[in-house]
Amino acid sequence: MVYEGWIYGVGEWQYSKLSKLLKRAFETVEYVYLEENTGAIRLEGPSAMFEESEENLAATFDLLADQITPQGRGLVLARQWDQRGTARIEAFVFGHESWSRRVLEA
Repeated sequence: MVYEGWIYGVGEWQYSKLSKLLKRAFETVEYVYLEENTGAIRLEGPSAMFEESEENLAATFDLLADQITPQGRGLVLARQWDQRGTARIEAFVFGHESWSRRVLEA
C-alpha cells in the first residue's frame, strides 16, 4: 500500500512526541505550522511497518488521533494496484481522538 494524506489540528509539541514514530512508518513526514499552536502533518509513501502488522497501523493511528485537537481532522488514502487492474483503496478518516477506515475494492 502507498499512503498519502494530511492531518490538521496537531500542535508542535504533540507532533514532536510522534515524529520519530511517524518517520519510521512513512517515507515522507512533514509538519506545517498554520496558526498559533496548531499545524498539519503530511504523510506520504509506502509503509513497511504497516505491512508487517495490522496492529502497527492501528496503534500508530490511535496515537495520532489522540493528538488531534477538537477542531482537527484529516484524511489519509492508501492505494494498491495489481497487474490485473484490480485496486484496493482505503480511506482513513481522522477526528479528535478517533479514526475510521473505509475500503473500496474494484
